[in-house]
Amino acid sequence: MQFFIKGEKKVRPGIYGRYEDVTPAAEAELIKVCACTIRSNWGPLDEVVNVTQQTNLEQIFGSGDTVSVIKEILAGNCQLVKVVRLGEDSDDLKAKLSIKNTAEEDVLKLTLKHPGSREFNATIQTVLGDASKKELIFYEDKNRLYSVKFDAATKDKTDVDEIAALLAVEESDYNPWFTIEKESDTSSGVIKNFTQEPITGGKDPFTNDGPSSTDYANACSLLETDVWDVLCLDTNDPEIHIQTKAFIDRIYNEGSLVMAVFGVPSGGSFSEKCTKAEEFNSHNIVYVGGSAKMPGDTETTFHGYLAAARVAGMMCGFDSSQTLTRKAIIGAVDVGEELSNEKYIDATKSGMLLFSKNRNGDVRIENGITTLNKPGNTPEGTEDAGWKKIKRVMIRHELMNRIDIALDYQISNSVQDVLMDTDGVASIRSTILRVIQEMQNERNLHGGAAEVSFNASASGPDSAAFTIAVDDIDSMEKIYLTYCYRYERTEGEV
Repeated sequence: MQFFIKGEKKVRPGIYGRYEDVTPAAEAELIKVCACTIRSNWGPLDEVVNVTQQTNLEQIFGSGDTVSVIKEILAGNCQLVKVVRLGEDSDDLKAKLSIKNTAEEDVLKLTLKHPGSREFNATIQTVLGDASKKELIFYEDKNRLYSVKFDAATKDKTDVDEIAALLAVEESDYNPWFTIEKESDTSSGVIKNFTQEPITGGKDPFTNDGPSSTDYANACSLLETDVWDVLCLDTNDPEIHIQTKAFIDRIYNEGSLVMAVFGVPSGGSFSEKCTKAEEFNSHNIVYVGGSAKMPGDTETTFHGYLAAARVAGMMCGFDSSQTLTRKAIIGAVDVGEELSNEKYIDATKSGMLLFSKNRNGDVRIENGITTLNKPGNTPEGTEDAGWKKIKRVMIRHELMNRIDIALDYQISNSVQDVLMDTDGVASIRSTILRVIQEMQNERNLHGGAAEVSFNASASGPDSAAFTIAVDDIDSMEKIYLTYCYRYERTEGEV
């Protein structure tokens, strides 16, 4: 037997063979992903960066500004965060260092890879015990972050071009910190040694003015093409919140089942906060008006976008079968504001999420709610009261996403096309029922009552319409107890 190339037509009669891997691709795993914006003194700009629980945040984004937003999301148990550092990339904002030769000429330019005010320094020295090698060492303060060795000129090897040697090694050895380029041709290729030389001129994209609405719009544009479930911003600006809600509404209408969590600072008018939440009136928006004190706080520091980030992380960090109502805010030692029962009721009716404290002093989410307060008709469908609750929204989004993934996998990986006939309809219906059964087993959906019916009148030659009726399971959040007492027992009772 001879082999043939796929599509090849042989000239001679005979039997020809080939082999292929027909192992089906696995269905994509669905995990909940949080997205956020930050400001920092270091890190990539104009791109989305994946962060996990194992990521070294300081290495990637430095410190200060709003990097704490990522920390709060991770503290909520989210396993994957899509991060956009706000600002535009520009060489003018990157710190630089001129490296001289022994003739005091600028021969190389070291440029940091990202804009920012994070302070670094560098050393070039002869390797201890090996005069034929020099080493470029990159530091933050006195912490050695990166180093690279290159050939050095010696008394016995005076023809070594150290400039060319350093460029060659640096180009072949990836480092996340800087680049080096030749500045000029010189008579001497021997690099002058130096110790702890500051790399200067780095600036943050924002100073006093901070990011603009355009910066946040650009960040949303970057995130739009990625996959995530919940968005959190590093701002309390109500105008940015309104702008972002319009973005969420648009991409939701286009098929992205996403939510956003906004935070409002502590203090100020409570009634105005309730009004803001009520105005959003959306099952895709969570408005966090709760605040808390952390260990060592003399004032309330956990509020606004930081509190929103923790809630967003919890939304992605907990299984959909779990409610956020009465879930503890880990690390909090007290609520930021003592509120009356009446205010908790007003906030719930308005759609504002608050924190409360139980008899043991544990700080927890009072009620896991969205801002939806008047369910109605939307371009996507008709809302019931279940859309008021974060848990119910997350379950419904998960059901739709999982069915989408399963059907896309079925259509894309079938050995034969799924045909628009009785067998094809039955195959699609079976896949939908399988996903429903899985979510019933996970106790996200009530068992037994699910219906998947084919709508022939709404279907076409190449399209099939189905109606899916399920009941998602709520959590027991209210318990009513009737206690029966009496002054004395009836005569004759034992």
